[in-house]
Amino acid sequence: MSDEEAPDGGLSSSIASSEGKLVGVGIVFDESVKDRLRVESLVPGSGADQCGEIFGGDELLTLDGVDVNGRQVADLAPIFMGPSGTTAILTLMRRLEPSNASPPAGDVVGDEVEAEAEAEAPVSIVVVEVPRVDFSTEPSQYVSWVDQGEED
Repeated sequence: MSDEEAPDGGLSSSIASSEGKLVGVGIVFDESVKDRLRVESLVPGSGADQCGEIFGGDELLTLDGVDVNGRQVADLAPIFMGPSGTTAILTLMRRLEPSNASPPAGDVVGDEVEAEAEAEAPVSIVVVEVPRVDFSTEPSQYVSWVDQGEED
C-alpha cells in the first residue's frame, strides 16, 4: 500500500484499495509546509468533502487520537485507511481571521509578514468525524484551493 501523489506533488490521504475496499478520507496535504500537515484540498465525493467541516489551511493535530506532529502522510496512511463505512476522528487547528487586522509594525517584509500574521491569528481547535467512503482517486478529481490562475 502506498500514498498516491496529488497532481501538484503533495501526498494524498485518499488512498483506496479496490480488493479490500480500504479507503481514506480524501484530504490532500500541502507537503511544502515543514513539520505540519496543512490541508491543501479535498477530493470531491470523499468523506472529507461530504462532511463539510474541513477547510484549506486547517492543520491536522491528531488522527484517531494519534499525535501527528512532525509525521509524514505516508507514515499515517495505515491510520487514515479503513473499511468503507467506518470513520476517522480528526483534531484540526483552524486559524481565524482577526477582526481588527492591521499590518505589523516595523520593517518586516515578504514571508516574514505572513509568518508574523499567522502567528498572531487567533485559532480554533475543532474535532471532526470523517466518514471513510469509496470515492474516485483520479488525479482530475482533486480540487485545490491554491490559485489555479497563476502560471510558473
